[in-house]
Amino acid sequence: MIDVKVINTIAIAEDKINHAVFRREKGHLKLLNYSYFDFDFNDIDRFKLIAKDLKSFSDRDLFTNITFVARETIKEIFPIKGNPKDVKMDVIEHIKDAYMVELADFYFDYTISSVGDLMVCYAVLFPKKIGEVIFRELTKEGFKLITAETDCDSYKRGILKLRDENHFLLLHIRRMDSVFMIFKDGVMMLERQVINGFSDLVDGISLQMGITPENAEEYLVNKGLDKMKSSDDEYAIVASVVDRLSMQIQRTLDLYFQTYRGEPPSNIIITGLGVKIPDLDRYISELFALPTYKESFMKLMETEIDLDFRKLDYLDAMICLGLEE
Repeated sequence: MIDVKVINTIAIAEDKINHAVFRREKGHLKLLNYSYFDFDFNDIDRFKLIAKDLKSFSDRDLFTNITFVARETIKEIFPIKGNPKDVKMDVIEHIKDAYMVELADFYFDYTISSVGDLMVCYAVLFPKKIGEVIFRELTKEGFKLITAETDCDSYKRGILKLRDENHFLLLHIRRMDSVFMIFKDGVMMLERQVINGFSDLVDGISLQMGITPENAEEYLVNKGLDKMKSSDDEYAIVASVVDRLSMQIQRTLDLYFQTYRGEPPSNIIITGLGVKIPDLDRYISELFALPTYKESFMKLMETEIDLDFRKLDYLDAMICLGLEE
């Protein structure tokens, strides 16, 4: 086993690439450098230029983990009932039927975990024509690829570093979207990605209050759902906008109950940009009658450099990815 002290983490998303260099220290990561690039999957050949730039921002030890945040990635979680003789073939047939894809066109990976009386499969497919370019160009530049995984894998690792939980719903709010995940016994039982993100909340407040998006974001992070800081009318507007996320929480729980027919999660954990919204945890807790907590993955990192968080949309995923050893 290579003892990697300095690690590059690269988050590849729809329209941008985030990159961070961490030094692994006891119990946390220290951010040494970071960079970000505009990116378009429709112009994948441009990645060779990005790979060269990534190297210029990297440490000379180019050990690297990659996380894919892209919607081009197919992620599917489903229970396998009974005890099929050939689990892998059962998974493959399910994926082919569900997505009408030829597996020859994708990198395919899956894990099977036992939870109670069920086996739960987490299957991932990533377009081979895209992956081959990314892996080839990084290798050409000397990057030593250790692992490639999805954002869900890294968030799971991060939250279990922060909290000793057994059964919970994780609501991770990013700028342009949000991810809902339900975990039980360390296994991801359900995952949903929705278009309602932090920017959606800001735009809703901007429209209903008749203020600029900049002022709406300032209002959201300074007052949020704190009744003591807002008038009744202002609170009602913010609550109505946040309920776009509340509806998605309910749909996630409904889908979970339909799929597994088990006990509800013990609590809800809010991460990402959700931690910036005052009293969001209290509001969600009262709405769903479940204990709700905020947790910041930034607790797992320290740095002495200034960060532009508007550019680093996927810093949370990179922190969690950097924890992999």
